[in-house]
Amino acid sequence: MHTVAGEPLVRAVHQAAREYGIPQGLVVVHAEDVGGGPELRDARSVRLAGLTDEQVRADLIAQVRPGRPVEVPVRAIPPARVRPRAGNDRSPMSNLPPRIASFVGRENLLEDLYERMFLGEGHHVQRLHGVAGVGKSTLAIEYGHRFADRYDLVWWVATAQPAAARTMLRQLADRLGITGADRGRGAVLPRLLDGLSRGEPYRRWLLTFDGADNGLDGIIEALPSGPGHIIVTSRSTAAVAGNGLEVPRLSRDQSMMLLKKLAPGVPAAERRRLAAEVDDLPQALVDVARGLGGGYV
Repeated sequence: MHTVAGEPLVRAVHQAAREYGIPQGLVVVHAEDVGGGPELRDARSVRLAGLTDEQVRADLIAQVRPGRPVEVPVRAIPPARVRPRAGNDRSPMSNLPPRIASFVGRENLLEDLYERMFLGEGHHVQRLHGVAGVGKSTLAIEYGHRFADRYDLVWWVATAQPAAARTMLRQLADRLGITGADRGRGAVLPRLLDGLSRGEPYRRWLLTFDGADNGLDGIIEALPSGPGHIIVTSRSTAAVAGNGLEVPRLSRDQSMMLLKKLAPGVPAAERRRLAAEVDDLPQALVDVARGLGGGYV
């Protein structure tokens, strides 16, 4: 697939079409309202201008998989009224942990989570659950980074220690200017959550409560509602009300890929043996790679 994003790329695709002919599988994607040219008159094309993300995705599927039904709902999502960021900065206000460089697989889970958030009706709370070490937090971090441009606020709250979790929420309140003399009486957090529920100051927000194995008692009384999204990671399937998405162990191929990233010198046969030994549990694979030391890494 070639992406046509401006006249230089249009000319490049035209030249390739003249030199090699138009391959049967070529799909021309016009990111801007630019001309196609006679050399591409037989190519399938998708024009992105004026379409919603869901319409673009449906059109691409229809072109790449001709004859197969498009299962993605095609509907317009009303634009959110959000407070504009200063200048051209498109990065959200965020305290998200660094992206995990060794992240592998999980594409279907990420796609499912995104569609539940943006296409689901009343599904603004998603609970990622699974056994310890299966990668729930890693998946939530990857989601936050991958779709950061869809949000104006991305805030991470580690909930293992309620006092630390409340501190992280108060830090968010400080960043949003929710402070005052009544702070010591515990009124800041209710004001913060009430503001988020009303979409103030941001409508497009993402809160992640990580490690809520015992629920959120002692941290907040109730999750904010409103226009934003919430991810809760937990070993329990019932710690927090929400729509559950189970995070499974990696496939064997994904486990081997992870070990190759972490310990590139390990032979394939040994990677397969190690993956089977820990039953494809991501955290165990990370621990195995660390234990290999200088012998393979």
